[in-house]
Amino acid sequence: MAEYKAIHGTLVQHKTSDPVPSGIGGASWSSGGALNQARFGMASAGTQTAGIGATGATGPSAWSVNTELYNGSSWSETANVNTGREYGGGCGTQTAMIFTGGYDGSNNEENENWDGSSWTELGDLNTARNSAGQLGTSTASFVVAGYSTTDITNVESWNGSSWTETTDINTARYGGVAMGSTTSGMFVGGNQDPPTSNATEIWNGSSWTEVNNLNTARDYLAGTGNGTATDSLVYGGEPGPLYAVTEVWNGSSWTEVADLSTARSALSGDGTTLAALAFAGKTPSLTTATEEFSTAGPGDALQNDGQCFFRSDTSDFKISLTQFGTGAWASGGNLNTSRKESMGLGIQTANIMAGGNTPAPAVTDVVEQYNGTSWTEIAEINTARRNGRGAGTTTAGLVFGGEPNKYINESWNGSAWTEVGDLSRSGGGVQSFGTAGASSTSAIIFGGEPGTQAITEIWNGTSWTEVADLNAGRSSTAGFGITTAAICVSGYAPSGGSYPTIANVENFDGTSWTEINDVNTDRGGGAGGSGSSTSGLFFGGQSNPSKHANTESFDGTSFTEVADLSGAIYEMGYAPLGTSSQNNLAAISAGGKSPSPGTVATTEEWTIPESISNLTITD
Repeated sequence: MAEYKAIHGTLVQHKTSDPVPSGIGGASWSSGGALNQARFGMASAGTQTAGIGATGATGPSAWSVNTELYNGSSWSETANVNTGREYGGGCGTQTAMIFTGGYDGSNNEENENWDGSSWTELGDLNTARNSAGQLGTSTASFVVAGYSTTDITNVESWNGSSWTETTDINTARYGGVAMGSTTSGMFVGGNQDPPTSNATEIWNGSSWTEVNNLNTARDYLAGTGNGTATDSLVYGGEPGPLYAVTEVWNGSSWTEVADLSTARSALSGDGTTLAALAFAGKTPSLTTATEEFSTAGPGDALQNDGQCFFRSDTSDFKISLTQFGTGAWASGGNLNTSRKESMGLGIQTANIMAGGNTPAPAVTDVVEQYNGTSWTEIAEINTARRNGRGAGTTTAGLVFGGEPNKYINESWNGSAWTEVGDLSRSGGGVQSFGTAGASSTSAIIFGGEPGTQAITEIWNGTSWTEVADLNAGRSSTAGFGITTAAICVSGYAPSGGSYPTIANVENFDGTSWTEINDVNTDRGGGAGGSGSSTSGLFFGGQSNPSKHANTESFDGTSFTEVADLSGAIYEMGYAPLGTSSQNNLAAISAGGKSPSPGTVATTEEWTIPESISNLTITD
């Protein structure tokens, strides 16, 4: 029998532990030492290996004065605070901390300083409050928002001896969390009495600016960071169910990473983005549990896709392989202009939505571009319209057809729109058709209305040419793929004034259409499609009178129902190419119409998580 070394030229590595993932995407929470006293609403500061937690509540109207120090493995009690309270703010280090505000039967304005051995009362806040965010150091701090007689926008600045009111945040709330410094800070989440907020505001040293929201709105969460507004971590929170969700901020957007082991709210945190501490809180019972968030260290063996190794301690042969998780929809940045029936093109992280209906009967020429986080208005199309389609990319795209201007075709070069060869569509069908295509010189359209259309046309960069018809005529069909490998999915088959839907799916090979396996839930009404002829997605839409949130995944042969959109949506904009910047299956749904409240600006993103796992090879 051939040996592994003879085949591959190297010996199989022998290990006594599995390699670990690199980067924050591979980070995880693990158990740390338990607090000596269970409580919630503690003030905290310090690092993962040198932390401090003070006061908090042990029950209704039961405020602790205890202070505990963490050394990286266990907590020890030290000198008490002067006034026990819940939901006070804290910042600084294990040897130099301030503890501010809170609630002890009434809103509190007291400020206490910890010097490493004892607490001393210093200058009080100007506005008594609880559940505020606090950031900075013991000599340069902000207390942000909170609850006074109501939720407030007030911000106060500490210079080491006194508090001064400074620039307010934009949105009043309490129960949020603040990270960073007095020159580069952020305030995240909270409660607007009601609702729970997902807002993120950034401080640049002179003003607060609202930026991209958390993926999960919540209050009474914890957070840590690296001292600026460009790198932070938040975790836990409420309302019920309690959250274990952890999100990391990269300076422009939030990404969900490893969850806490135990969901909790009113917890406390300290440390850095890559080495955080979570402790205390409600689970919903009070807890002493501590968790540590860590990434791989310099001495760790890192996972690499495809590596083989032998665990000599367990006698297992193993391999590290990329595995894909279950796809799901998550909220993206809202469009600036609510609309339905817009023309989409591009991929999930680099997308354009052009024109549309805002709302009926108005049509618009507004165009917005998406960078994976937020939408920005760019150059308008030359002719306002709705219910056409798009194809290509954000630097080489097309939009064509639609109402009320029918045959018009416009090409996009990354900076301007130019009218090019019009649709021919000799048999009609100038809107509500399906589309696919890779660029401004390669696109395909099929079906459409008015009428029950089977017409197919291909664009070669200069003109449209009719090719083989669909086997089953339809309108409001979804499409995805490219001109030589396109998929036409479901749609309406109008007859006698009614609009029945069909489940029929057809595949185009560049020459002719072939019927393949049907979808599970037939629909039209502007359902979305994204991906390729071997890996696609079909989502949303309507089959009168029903409106759908259904999502179906296509593997090149058949459709399988997977996770739904957050709610029923139809006549949305979408990107037929549908990939992410890493070329994984991805999709975007932007705008559209929901049963309530009607035309929307919401964006949802479909992604499939992936990770490298250490798999044991068995016989």
